[in-house]
Amino acid sequence: MDIEKFIKLRPHLYHLTDPINYGSIMSELKLNSTTRLAELVKMPGKTNYLRTRRIGHEQPVFSKGNFKFRPRDQDPLVTDRTILEGEMTFGDWVYLLNCRVFFWAKKNDLEKHYNRYKKLGQNPFVFRVSTRELFDLNTTPPMFCHLNSGAPSHWTRGLPARGQSTFLLAEDYSKSPSSVREVTFTHSCKLPKSLYLTQDLSNPFVKV
Repeated sequence: MDIEKFIKLRPHLYHLTDPINYGSIMSELKLNSTTRLAELVKMPGKTNYLRTRRIGHEQPVFSKGNFKFRPRDQDPLVTDRTILEGEMTFGDWVYLLNCRVFFWAKKNDLEKHYNRYKKLGQNPFVFRVSTRELFDLNTTPPMFCHLNSGAPSHWTRGLPARGQSTFLLAEDYSKSPSSVREVTFTHSCKLPKSLYLTQDLSNPFVKV
């Protein structure tokens, strides 16, 4: 995939997070994966936690000193609709997802994700970043996905298997830029200073 064509098509990417995470994100201008966050707070039993699907939107808050975070649930990651590559187990797949930071490339996917939490009475924070600035700032290359990786379809017929090949570098991604639904980074990614935020998608984004 031509990454310049992708940047032109999707000049902005979006990240949804719990409001509790705002302070920790802004303190370093960085997004960390759940695995990295678990390491930072020295989470007890983290190995089992990171391989187990998180159920329920009221997830616990983990903290160490002034640093705290609340992970999102993984309710849509339904076990019996998740087809996996090769010898990969469901625990392997959950861990692989937990190793990544996610951005939505398409506004309609962002809106569906946001509205799921709004219906539960929550108002998650949504960050908007410049795609070009994000890519330029991080030495770790972005990887691209044409699926909603954490929410298998209700239809199992023809459902693609999930695994290591779900997330691909631009040079390995053979589909069109318009097919990308998720952009991910392994473990963590720096955020550009020109960062925008909204607490309600019906309101405009404001620079933070």
